Amino acid sequence: MEDLDEVDIPFPLVVKPAAGGSSVGTSILETGDDSSLRAAVAKALLDGSGALIEEFIAGVEVSCAVLGEGEKAKALPVIEIVPEKGGGFYDYEAKYSSGGSSHLIPPRLPEEVQRDIQLLALKAHRALGARGVTRSDFIITPEGKAVYLETNTTPGMTETSLVPDAARAVGIEFPQLIEKLLEMALPRGL
Repeated sequence: MEDLDEVDIPFPLVVKPAAGGSSVGTSILETGDDSSLRAAVAKALLDGSGALIEEFIAGVEVSCAVLGEGEKAKALPVIEIVPEKGGGFYDYEAKYSSGGSSHLIPPRLPEEVQRDIQLLALKAHRALGARGVTRSDFIITPEGKAVYLETNTTPGMTETSLVPDAARAVGIEFPQLIEKLLEMALPRGL
């Protein structure tokens, strides 16, 4: 915590656990003083993984799932995320409660931007050597630039999750998606 005096990132900030997911332990600080930053870091440290402090990037959140392995991997459609709960932040409640968010497929983005996001998601999937499914998250700035946030190697698979929605958009229903994932996992000796 003593290193916080050296943080030189302009507000607003995102403070989140270094591991974990579903936005648990994440704080957005619009403006701050030393005590609010320290409180956000303490909250992020609760899971024991460390804390990340990042610049908050305003814009539209989108996500792109990739299914498969290596050169056979395919990007699914890009999804625009519209949080209905959580004060505009795609937090745990917005992700997992019914009506917490809307998933727009196709997103309200030019096709060229959607293709760029799919290519970036594919590159991330392949760079990680991923098999099965990943989901890469991006923010589209007001200027239309796609900013890569992260790739989730264990994306959610609930009724309200993004990957099943993206798969459904290309005709893959949830049972088929699970079958595909199991088929990809079986050669690995599970």
